[in-house]
Amino acid sequence: MTDCGICIGGGGGLDIRDYAASIVEARRDYRCYECERAILTGTQYEKVTGSDERGGLLTYRTCLDCMNIAKGLSCGGDRLHGSLWEDLEESGGIDGEPAFDEFSEACVAKVETASAKAYLVERWCIWKGLEPP
Repeated sequence: MTDCGICIGGGGGLDIRDYAASIVEARRDYRCYECERAILTGTQYEKVTGSDERGGLLTYRTCLDCMNIAKGLSCGGDRLHGSLWEDLEESGGIDGEPAFDEFSEACVAKVETASAKAYLVERWCIWKGLEPP
């Protein structure tokens, strides 16, 4: 299998102190911080908490699909929350080109869950102007 060619995240973002990430069940409806899809009451999501440099509290709620895509396509280091799709569509590829220009089956293989793989392919198809599967 060839390398994916996509490397997102890792630095350049907000310094989060007391960073804590966990998978929790939604007690009410939320929106995913990455894709803005609904996180419905009773479903699991990733909750990240911490504080910024000035002591302000931070909370990021991310659907499990976006979390798994970010993990699979990350090049290591800290994850920059809120920039997953911008990185893929605009700047996360080789030489600063859109990461989706480098998209291949190897990229899909790096993502852990079937639903996250399907969502990644769907977003790529939409970005390319193709009919999603």
